[in-house]
Amino acid sequence: MKVKRYGDINEKKINFFKSKIEVEFNYNVKFSSHSSDRGRGEGRQDMEFYDMREITKEEIMELLNNFSKEISKSIIDESIVDSKEFVIIDKKWGTSIAIKPFMYSFNSWDLVIKTVFRDSKNTKLKLFRGEFVIESDYNGLISKYINE
Repeated sequence: MKVKRYGDINEKKINFFKSKIEVEFNYNVKFSSHSSDRGRGEGRQDMEFYDMREITKEEIMELLNNFSKEISKSIIDESIVDSKEFVIIDKKWGTSIAIKPFMYSFNSWDLVIKTVFRDSKNTKLKLFRGEFVIESDYNGLISKYINE
């Protein structure tokens, strides 16, 4: 009696499917009243050299769209977890956004915009120790790190 070995074939099939699996994430974006006030520059008048240009909801949504792939990857690798704030920084746009995520299921999340900030050479959003950051430089290259 001959026994057929399927180990190699199954392993090849598994590796093929592992490389082809795609996950679609659904994000429901909500704005806190604080982020809306800060987007209009309210409460920033006392900051020397602060850029008072409004940060519109459309601008925030476009930035989130630009960062959506990295946000999704960071959820998968558990750098972004339920209820733990993270920050996205886009140096090209000069904008930082603090976000608090709430998970409904693995691929369904509320992203609550906590605050927004116009970064400049002299003013930057204060980051907290241990906070996860996704940052895009002037060329669009993205880096992820934990603030030390």
